Amino acid sequence: MVTPTAAYKGALYIGPTEIKGVTNVRLTDKDNTVDITALDDTARIKFPTIQDWSLSFDLVAVDRTDSGQLALFNAKANQTKSTFKLTLDASGTHYYSGDGYVESIDISASADDVIKASVSVVPAGSLTYI
Repeated sequence: MVTPTAAYKGALYIGPTEIKGVTNVRLTDKDNTVDITALDDTARIKFPTIQDWSLSFDLVAVDRTDSGQLALFNAKANQTKSTFKLTLDASGTHYYSGDGYVESIDISASADDVIKASVSVVPAGSLTYI
């Protein structure tokens, strides 16, 4: 039997600063693969090469007074490489960490809602799990 972990116990950081208002975090950790199928093979054969990862998440409300969100917007504006850390438990002992660039911040605003954002981060190095 598996013991689930409640997602609310995790957090997302840029550098040492927690980004508040984060939801729908999607972290993809994969290996790029190359096709090494030979003419005499009867099935396709692929071989893993280098690591590739991506991070995306939503902000439930844009709040530039939050130091984490401000750091995020500044990293995008200045094209600054930043360390992102996704903790998976309340103690922060289990987490993913990697350097990346904020590729995009998509703002959405609706008359009957608050201003929200969707953020995409691309890698600038390896992703590690502690």
